Amino acid sequence: MKKIAILTRDGEFYGQTRKPWVSADIKKIEKLIREGGYEPLILTYHQVFNNDLDLTDIPIFYTFSQKENLRHYIGDIIHYLYMKDYHLIPELPLLLCHEDKGYQEILKKKREIKSLNSLYFSSSSDISKYDITYPGVLKTIDGSNGNGVFLVKSQAQLLNILKKWEKISFLERLDLLRRAHLRVKKFKEYPDFNSRIDALQFEKHIKPERSFILQPFIPNLKYDYRVLVLYDQLWVTRRWNRDNDFRASGAKKFDCNFTADPKLLDFAMTIFKKFDTPSLSIDIAFDGKDYHLIEFQAQHFGVNVIVKNKGFYYSDNKKWLFKEVKPDVEEAIAHCVVAYLDKNWEGGVRVP
Repeated sequence: MKKIAILTRDGEFYGQTRKPWVSADIKKIEKLIREGGYEPLILTYHQVFNNDLDLTDIPIFYTFSQKENLRHYIGDIIHYLYMKDYHLIPELPLLLCHEDKGYQEILKKKREIKSLNSLYFSSSSDISKYDITYPGVLKTIDGSNGNGVFLVKSQAQLLNILKKWEKISFLERLDLLRRAHLRVKKFKEYPDFNSRIDALQFEKHIKPERSFILQPFIPNLKYDYRVLVLYDQLWVTRRWNRDNDFRASGAKKFDCNFTADPKLLDFAMTIFKKFDTPSLSIDIAFDGKDYHLIEFQAQHFGVNVIVKNKGFYYSDNKKWLFKEVKPDVEEAIAHCVVAYLDKNWEGGVRVP
């Protein structure tokens, strides 16, 4: 039987289901994948690295995490496996996109994905070099459920938000005054040293800054779409905006009682096929004419689009059909993994 390695933190946790800290039933996923014709090897990240396990010709399926230290740890181990030329599911760039909307913009551009013309900045000092159209949507590169997302109607409003992010504390201000006016220092190795100049340079160094995205604002949106592509299954929900707000993310107003536009499904599949992954959660907006990719995530996505739905869409001879099923998160996960392997993996190598 063909093997697949499944990486978890402790051999049991596979996130996420109801919440980021709630695991799917890894034993059930293991059983379903075995029934699909593959032998799952449940391994931990530390086991793979510290024991230097040989996973040559074995596809490696892994998940992400929102826990900060674990997110970095997973990134390190997956980078190591990438350097050993092992086959990662999903591909490494999709891991780099997790909790990083900036890298999502980079990958959109690299994969030539038609989307909103977003700008990526590291601080308020960057924006003076661009002619920015308002209103726009300001996003921190991390955050979820609508956190860190703001509608900005002018450059003055944008700068006011960024100024709050970059505020230096009162005690730090006092220290800067001390450095500039009360500190007398000379450095033999640096004869040009000047306390006031050094204080100004130090102020720039300690100023808190947050990288951010600026996206064009699509007016009159009452909702967006969350499409979860599980290889050949498309689970779709409409997410209504918060009350008196332009944001749908975090509102928890899910609507599955509608017939999805075939063009929406086509658009979602076009996005999905740009990546090497068995699954992709895609947020999509419609401006009345065109669909636009907002954000995407390959793993550790919310599963409400599954558990609140009555079924999924699938393509049959280029026609979209709907299949009613009883929602089951573990069955959906196992299905997309097996379907991906059946289509893309043969004899220990990735099928071109």
